[in-house]
Amino acid sequence: MNNYPEVVLHEGREESALFGHPWIFSKAIKKAPLSCSIINIISHKGDFVGVGSYNPAQTIAIRLFDKKKVTLDEEWFFKRLKSLIAYREILLPNATTYRLCFGESDGIPGLVIDRYGESVSLQINTQGINLLIEPIRKALKHLSFTEIFEKTSDQENLKALPQKEALLWCKEKDLYIALRPGSQKTGWFCDQRENREILAGLNAKTVLNLFSFSGGFSLACLKKGSQLIVNVDRDIESLKLFDLMKKKNNLEGIHENHTEDCWDFLKKELRLFDLVICDPPAFVKQREKKTAALKGYKDIFISSIKRVQPAGFLAVFSCSYYMSLDDLEFALRQAYQITGRFFQTVEILQQPLDHPVPAYFPEGRYLKGFLLKELL
Repeated sequence: MNNYPEVVLHEGREESALFGHPWIFSKAIKKAPLSCSIINIISHKGDFVGVGSYNPAQTIAIRLFDKKKVTLDEEWFFKRLKSLIAYREILLPNATTYRLCFGESDGIPGLVIDRYGESVSLQINTQGINLLIEPIRKALKHLSFTEIFEKTSDQENLKALPQKEALLWCKEKDLYIALRPGSQKTGWFCDQRENREILAGLNAKTVLNLFSFSGGFSLACLKKGSQLIVNVDRDIESLKLFDLMKKKNNLEGIHENHTEDCWDFLKKELRLFDLVICDPPAFVKQREKKTAALKGYKDIFISSIKRVQPAGFLAVFSCSYYMSLDDLEFALRQAYQITGRFFQTVEILQQPLDHPVPAYFPEGRYLKGFLLKELL
């Protein structure tokens, strides 16, 4: 039994939590502490609802961890994380590179953990996780991880953590990968693992990889025999990682790294490619900015289509929850009309099984995309 302070809800506002949704909004709160806390959530009738974190400065004020009156200590995190590892071992037998914890979808709101061999890289997204970081660290050490790297996001205006300079090597399937845990995400895009394999399976001879980061798609394509890879990204350090990984994996084929804005690159690039990959960062993180984001997707799709070889392939992605598959299809239809080129949908692309989406938390479904082939 814990002795956490209480947050009391207005009448009826506990229903979403009882259904399973981990978020409770500030307007649902009747009485609460003045500062960020780990709290017991209480209904207007005085019934216990669950244990969560509370941040009075945020619209999503409460994030629910457990419906039982537990203490969020090392033992609780050890049991939860151990069960998440066991689940991944069923889904991804023999894999040592995967998303170990996917925040709310895995019952630890505000925390992302990616496993890279015997190391883990954490992304701390909330003040609540900041309050709990010590028992989380202890639990991970108890699970025998040798190195723990941590970074913060700007989700709740968190103070950035000092980053340890590190270069990690591990394996994803049959490729050696290199990452810096303090860079984008946790250092690598585990969510594109299966999609990399799908696109590499096209055996495209020439590939343009826009917003390439460290070139995960490019590595997979080279492994399958691509002859020319063109990576475009503004982050020079990430492109340097591609060079290291290509050498480490003894991959043949020509590659070019272009350190510049993708829009600027596309304005002057005249070559056509068998496969164009367009995987931009999230254009929209707030619902009210969706209209502007749709225009951004349409514009980048138009420029990407123009670089596809006749009858070639195009892969497009969005990593924003606020952009649905229907939204992406709408932007693609506009791009087809403007360019006069039309593509068949070969496959709908999405996040893998180590990024689960429970029915009670649809917000966890963020990555979506299309593999397309031009219809002549």
